Amino acid sequence: MDDVLKYKNIITSIPITKDKIYLNFQYSDLKIKIETFLKQLKDKFLISGALSKEDKDILLKNKNNFLDILEDDTYTILNARITAEGIIKLAIENTDKSLYDSKILILGYGRIGKNLCNILKVFSKNIYCMSNSKEELEWININGIYAVKFNLIEKILNKFDIIINTIPCLILDKDKLKCVKKDVTIIDVSSKPGGIDFEYAKKNKIKVVWELGIPGKISPITCAEKIKKIIYEKNVT
Repeated sequence: MDDVLKYKNIITSIPITKDKIYLNFQYSDLKIKIETFLKQLKDKFLISGALSKEDKDILLKNKNNFLDILEDDTYTILNARITAEGIIKLAIENTDKSLYDSKILILGYGRIGKNLCNILKVFSKNIYCMSNSKEELEWININGIYAVKFNLIEKILNKFDIIINTIPCLILDKDKLKCVKKDVTIIDVSSKPGGIDFEYAKKNKIKVVWELGIPGKISPITCAEKIKKIIYEKNVT
């Protein structure tokens, strides 16, 4: 830590933590509690992502400034676009049917869901999207996608070859997983704890691909260049 603390500007992984306990070190086994790390910072500029209110309070108490990259709309839009590209890559690699011949259900119409719908409708006419929002359901229809109400999902789950979840809460529980096709491929890109009953899916041999941090894995240079641009635009240095 002493080597880190001698610098005025400090950049962490994005997000700063994946479990809300330890700093995110994707390529290291190092274990440093996020609270311990933040309390040691004094009069620094921290560049990070997904800082909680408690994290920000600790930083401000010790007269630190900070920049949360994930609060920048231009970055989150880029992040969603690259994630959508990565999902399509996963769908192609993990299914035996072409996208054109597949019936696909997207769960959620947020940034990632919107990008997915726009890209996938080029490949197939059988794209469905589920939302619990009346406004989003209208937009889904306007954009040429079949809109699905959440309370009707169990009735149609058995129609889909590919199901993609983008919602960060349990959506496909045990009861809903009982309704899917035996040869379905489910792709989950939601943050921990995920949107699927993984234990039930594994027990019943339902194919699930849970992939996190897609942008950094498939387009690290693009993401790094965007972060650099944001840092300079904010005059951090």
